[in-house]
Amino acid sequence: ASALPVGGTTSRLALTDAGGGFSFTNIVPGTYTIGVDRAGYDTAGVDVPKGIHDTSFVDLRALRLATVPAAKPQGTGIYRMEGKVLHADLDGDGIYSLLRVKGAAFSPAPVGSSGGYSTAVMERSFLYLDSLHANTIRTYSGASAQLLSTAHAHGIRVIVGFWVDTQASMSDPGFRRSTVRSFREMVRSLRSYPAVLFWNLGNEQNLPHVNGDNPLWYDLAEELAVAAFLEEGSAYHPVCISNGDMTNIGDPAKRADDASLRYVDLWASNIYRLDLAPSFAQYRTRTAKPIVITEFGIDALDNRTRLEYEGVQMIVDSLNWAQITAASDVCIGGTVFEYTDEWWKAGDPLLHEYGGYATSQHPDGYSNEEWWGLIAVTPDINGDGMDEWRPRSVYRMFQRNWR
Repeated sequence: ASALPVGGTTSRLALTDAGGGFSFTNIVPGTYTIGVDRAGYDTAGVDVPKGIHDTSFVDLRALRLATVPAAKPQGTGIYRMEGKVLHADLDGDGIYSLLRVKGAAFSPAPVGSSGGYSTAVMERSFLYLDSLHANTIRTYSGASAQLLSTAHAHGIRVIVGFWVDTQASMSDPGFRRSTVRSFREMVRSLRSYPAVLFWNLGNEQNLPHVNGDNPLWYDLAEELAVAAFLEEGSAYHPVCISNGDMTNIGDPAKRADDASLRYVDLWASNIYRLDLAPSFAQYRTRTAKPIVITEFGIDALDNRTRLEYEGVQMIVDSLNWAQITAASDVCIGGTVFEYTDEWWKAGDPLLHEYGGYATSQHPDGYSNEEWWGLIAVTPDINGDGMDEWRPRSVYRMFQRNWR
């Protein structure tokens, strides 16, 4: 529900409880309009009449849209979830087969850049993905038509990320409306590309240092999932929420339970632990939805010596992948973090620097943000206009496992 002063421009938002109850506090006396929005329903609104003893009564009813069933129907698109299994119908004959996600978080920013890459870099990237035997990449903020077309030509699927401002107020009705509008525009523009696998909402909005660790974020995610269904209909692409670790998953108080997220098809998690098995055991008790791991692993730099220990990186990533595979009853696969080193993350994008954060989940106790790549990156020395790439041991490990 939202309250807007008549003639005013600023509204306030509150989530209703299970019985529809809600309240606003510290309201300045005046005349207001109350509006009710729920994903999949018509909007309803009414001017609040003058009250008796500071109490006003209104009757608001929102009708469910005929185009949005109470239960999300089974998808008929190229990719669909059936229970906790991902299936694909690549030739359009209506016969679906099992698909496991094997890939990498994809952002091959060149040395000196904090994002973006040339056509030549993109084309080289897919040649390396072919050699890796990967079948999926994960993006963070949309995908270009060129990327999706090239991915399809190489048999690569794309988990298309929809970036949501981590510092924006999830309680701002204007922000929520513009976010839904932007997402629908992205879905509309990309839905026909056969390389699209999932729509992945946000990135770690649930973590405490951002502004989404509350029910308003998950409520918005459900609204986005309904918006995607309205754009695509029965041939929809599955929708997942990018979660940091397993925090909040299944919690009704956060509106992150299955009953609250009827149009979200699966969870996506960025999870950095040496042992993922306890996390999967916990996950099984919280939700009936499947999960895809969209970030995992460790960096290649030993912070104690400032030397690479790519053999250790390979061992940890291999262990994580074995745990992801062992959890196939709930987990459909994963995209390792990350495809190439990113030189921009710790400061000067022209320097390969040391910087990141302390963590007990790495053998050296530290995550160096610029050294995570399956592929090590150094500046161009042969004059072809592209950085030099060197596959690390972890690249060859995944190459063997994904063959």
